[in-house]
Formats: sequence, structure tokens, C-alpha cells
Amino acid sequence: RRVHGGTGLSLLSFFLSSMFALVLACAAASREVVVGVKQRQDGRNELDRLYWEIADITSSRYGQYLTFDEITNLLASSAEDVDIVVNWLSGIGAKNIRLLPSRDTVVAELEDSKGFSNLHISEGIRNSVDFVLRRDPLKQSPLVPRIRTPKSKEHSGLTGQGGLPKQKAAYQLPADLKAGNPSNLQMVWGPGSFGYSREDLSMFYNTYCPLCDDSLVSFDTQHHGTPYQDNFGEGTLDVEYISGMGLGVPTLVSNTNTSSSTEEGNGFGAALLSFMVDLSNRQKNLPFVLSLSLGSLDAWSCDLMCSQVKGFTPQQCSDYLQKQRQVKPPLLSSFPLPFLSCSCHHTHH
Repeated sequence: RRVHGGTGLSLLSFFLSSMFALVLACAAASREVVVGVKQRQDGRNELDRLYWEIADITSSRYGQYLTFDEITNLLASSAEDVDIVVNWLSGIGAKNIRLLPSRDTVVAELEDSKGFSNLHISEGIRNSVDFVLRRDPLKQSPLVPRIRTPKSKEHSGLTGQGGLPKQKAAYQLPADLKAGNPSNLQMVWGPGSFGYSREDLSMFYNTYCPLCDDSLVSFDTQHHGTPYQDNFGEGTLDVEYISGMGLGVPTLVSNTNTSSSTEEGNGFGAALLSFMVDLSNRQKNLPFVLSLSLGSLDAWSCDLMCSQVKGFTPQQCSDYLQKQRQVKPPLLSSFPLPFLSCSCHHTHH
């Protein structure tokens, strides 16, 4: 449609000036910088000692979990080291500099146009810093679907041998044992396409866990995953088994970074570190058990491995693998601890 006279020029000028202002705003966009200030080494040593003491059922300290403040007092960085980090960030133009409640991490905002080239850790501050993490704006790119499909319906892998019921039996857990403490909470975490399928979860419960309640499973982030991607399948399996083993325990599903680099590139470590910084500073919704699926084998790989083991029958090998999921009791209620394992995923498709 044709625009006449001065009105058209005014609209054009307004459009161009708005676009120019938007470009300038984007150019001056701030990114967050997270600096881990050096923790007290004596505090780390003491926390390690307390960890095992509280976990030892024969110890008089057994089950006497540390509070957030007690752990903070053990690990908090010295005021001198915090000042060194704050002065360094201020000197390179950082704004909104703040010390997190854990008192061992400083967060600041830095414009793209200045400062990021100066994030190199110089000799003057190296002894005061454990790590520097740059939280970049998300640049999403398509993920390539990589979900594996079963080789045959007749395959009698670990799922065919009993799945969740057999795994519970391996831990000597009664099938109907439910959590009785209302404060119990567990979490599964992953980045990229990580999430879970409600349809798959319902199918799993109907087949293996009729006492499970899908209303106890919820997200604690706005990212709910991307179906038909690799991490989405991993997340579904994690949710199924942690909620099946911890019957009656509310389960949080957390995906704090949807960048494809965390799944198909080298961004996983930074995403995990960023998540752990935030989690360690939480004052509520702290999980007693945190599940991270950092490595796994599918059922057919487990069967192949068991067929090659010498000195044990395939059944003995399979029985052993059934116990290798990350289902362990919490040790420090205010200090979430990831229980990591390379385990076999027992698919039910």
C-alpha cells in the first residue's frame, strides 16, 4: 500500500531510529560473570571428615546433617580474597557485583563491549580464584534426533528380566515401600533437550509401578525438554527409575540450560558448574538425592558385556548390574550431593 507525504517519511524515520536503538541496546547487552573465590582449604578438609563421619552408622554423629550456615562457615572465602575479586571485577567495568549467600562466589554483570577480553586470570588474582564462568545469552541451534530404538520386541535384556521390580528386589526394597517423611525431595537434572515424556512415564507406571503417582513429578524450571532428542530420552529414564525406586517422594525435573552445545558440543561442563553454583545457594527446595545421568549403557550393551565376562555367568553379571543405579541415601541434608554412576538403562519400549 502506498504511503503519501510527510506521514510516510515520519513512519520510516521512526522505524529506522527504533531499529538503530535496538541494535545499540543489543551491542551493549550485559552478560553475567560468575567467579568462584578460593575456599578455605582447612574447611574443605573438615567437611570431608564430617561427610564420612555423618555417613558412618557406627558414629555418634550419624545422621546429624549440617545446615546451610554450618557448611557456609566451613567453606566461606576470606574477606581478603573476596575484596581482591570484587576490586578486579570493578576494575574491568563490571556492574551489579554481589556476593552469593554461600560467601564463596561473586556474581557480576559485564557489557559485551568491554571487559570480556580482560577475563584472563592474572597473577595478581590467581591465588584468590577457583574458577571464572561466563554465562552467555542462549544461542539455540537445532539438535539432531538421536533416540535409539530397540532391536526387537523379543529382546530379553534387563527389562525383559523384570526391570524395576527386579532392581528393587536387588536392593531388598519391598515393592510397596513408600516414603513416610513429608520433607523428602529428589531431583533429576540435565541440559540441552533434557526433559521427560508424560506418556512414557504413565506407560512405565502401568507396567512396573502401579503404586507410583505421576502428580508427584514436576518441573522446577521453565525448560521442559525437546521430545525425540537424546537427552530427552535420558531424562525420561531418569524420572522413571528415581520415582519408581523412591516411591512416594516428590521428584523435581530440572533443565537450566537448553543450549545445543551442552548436548552436542563442549558446553556441558559450564552448564553443570553454573547449575551447582545456583543449587548450592538455594534456601528451599533442596533435594535429598540428585540424579545426574553422566554415562550409561543400554540394555543390549549390558547383555553384550555380561556375555564377555569370565568367571561369572551372564545371570550373575546381570544381577550385579541391577544394583548399579544411583540410588543411595543422602548424607548432608543441606549439601546436595550428586551420586554419579555409569549404569545400565533398562528401557521398556
